[in-house]
Amino acid sequence: MKVLIISHTCFSTYNNMGKTFCALFSQFASEELCQLYIYPSYPDVDICRSYYRVTDKEILGSYFRLHAPGGPVADACLQAGKPAAFARAADAPIYQRRSNSAPSVRLLRDAMWKFSRWYTPQLRRWLDQEKPTCIFLAPGYAKLIYDIALKISREYGLHIVTYICDDYYFVKRPDTLAGRLQLWLLRRKMDRLMAQTRHLVAICEEIRDVYTERFGTDATVIMTGTAQRERVRHQDHDGEIRISYFGALRPNRECALSQFGQALDACNARHGTNCFLDVYTAEAEQTILPALEGIRSIRMHGFVSGEEHQNALQGTDFLLHAEAFDAESRELVRRSISTKIADSLASGIPLLAYGPEDIASMQHLIRNNCAFVAVSQQELGSMLETALFCPQTREEIVENALRAACKYHDLQKNSLRLHALVQCVTADAGCDPGQADPISPGKPDGEKDHDGESKGVFTGCDST
Repeated sequence: MKVLIISHTCFSTYNNMGKTFCALFSQFASEELCQLYIYPSYPDVDICRSYYRVTDKEILGSYFRLHAPGGPVADACLQAGKPAAFARAADAPIYQRRSNSAPSVRLLRDAMWKFSRWYTPQLRRWLDQEKPTCIFLAPGYAKLIYDIALKISREYGLHIVTYICDDYYFVKRPDTLAGRLQLWLLRRKMDRLMAQTRHLVAICEEIRDVYTERFGTDATVIMTGTAQRERVRHQDHDGEIRISYFGALRPNRECALSQFGQALDACNARHGTNCFLDVYTAEAEQTILPALEGIRSIRMHGFVSGEEHQNALQGTDFLLHAEAFDAESRELVRRSISTKIADSLASGIPLLAYGPEDIASMQHLIRNNCAFVAVSQQELGSMLETALFCPQTREEIVENALRAACKYHDLQKNSLRLHALVQCVTADAGCDPGQADPISPGKPDGEKDHDGESKGVFTGCDST
């Protein structure tokens, strides 16, 4: 068995989807994986056997030069232990522009790829060499990634397993003509993809339910796993109480963080506390950052990963998950669950959550009573007071969080379920992939995986 992962981003520790891939495929042997991706970055983890990259810039350049776009990623380009979101720093401001999400830009990008020569002899040679037996597709807003998967599936007779962690189909109809056209074209393409999908992997029940009802596709829920373990925290901060937010500020999360910071300022004034919200993000867009300025309790930091991230966690008293309340942002995240939630629940650090009640991530936390939750701005004050001044409730929340992490987000168990599912799809022997038993992927007991831990069948948690 060999899985061809087709996606926008590569395996990595610095990108949410890259980290999700690391978790989903942690129990696969490297010889069972190869990846085709399009983002201008390089992997910083040695999980996949081989990588092939084709970027937007190479596609655009192919219209003006004879050189074919893309190629296999050389071993020398793998940035083991050196995480960087972009291979070239100059690409960062181009890819992080807020205007990139405009429907007109997405339409132009899809057209650029559609009429390009991305399906090159070099790519076919790489596929012939890798000999994939199944495609694992992680799609998004860009039609181009669907075209790539459908083309390769047709040419090589490969079944497709589609992974949906964000909903792009059941979203609100845009107001603009370009937006409606872009969504109509995307839905048509997704209709084609779902007709060719052998099995759907959904990040949560909400996504599984609407997709199976609409498309009749067999589906399995596999939530994001985490290797995070409960940490002993150093809490001597000279009287400071530190709340940490890690991750992106889009879509419009800066608004939620601003409201949270204002509530924290009010709490400090009311009780004489010294609480701070430390925001760790790679965001550099100047139209976004001003929303967080002028709030005394908010301290901005750059993106951290690896040891720096672990050190930041070590000094954290609370973690924060936040989502925006505007209609457009709610539509984008309504049926998705943030990658960070799995790590947060398993960390043993109390989690604060601020966002709309009707989105999947908040529902997951509410159902399992594993976070201090505020679903409106009016609830922020009371939520903060309970979190700060009720130690017994904090202990209960942390216990529930660890239990939820064990039940829903266990790294080994979830990856073994995916391995069994993909094995079943590849064999195409009439078995039900959704009922496939999670078995060890052909490695002797005790053999180590990429981080040195045993990859035997998980038995450490009660998953009932």
